[in-house]
Amino acid sequence: MNAAAPSRLSLRSFFFAFLWVSLFVHPSEIARYLFFVMPMTREFLAALPDAAPLDPFVFASWGVWTSILASVMVVSAWLSAARFGPGLGSAFFAGGFVWIAFFVLFWLGAINMGVGSPGAAVIALPWALAECLIACVIARWSLKPA
Repeated sequence: MNAAAPSRLSLRSFFFAFLWVSLFVHPSEIARYLFFVMPMTREFLAALPDAAPLDPFVFASWGVWTSILASVMVVSAWLSAARFGPGLGSAFFAGGFVWIAFFVLFWLGAINMGVGSPGAAVIALPWALAECLIACVIARWSLKPA
């Protein structure tokens, strides 16, 4: 990790960190969905035709979702490092914040509306937490001082 927290987030530094985080987050998100969430959701919503489809629109929306997720992870890691210092703890703080803001809220809402499987959430949430923590460490590592 860099010894000093960058005082500002340059566009170059953001894109470099975004690239590294994306290389980790995109495959992780796809694997979690394809191997766990999609089959469990299809079983949970068996009465609903075409639940959890696999089509170009879904993959395109995932590209947008994971790009937004990676962007928020990079910015959160930078903000946390700027506020709390460049240590591993600030990266974990950023990862935990992103996990709550994206994944915990999503699964609470999905389960509350009856379209999310609690069983899928039990698998997806810990996986997502590990993903967020690792991605924010990658972001923090790849952010260059400005």
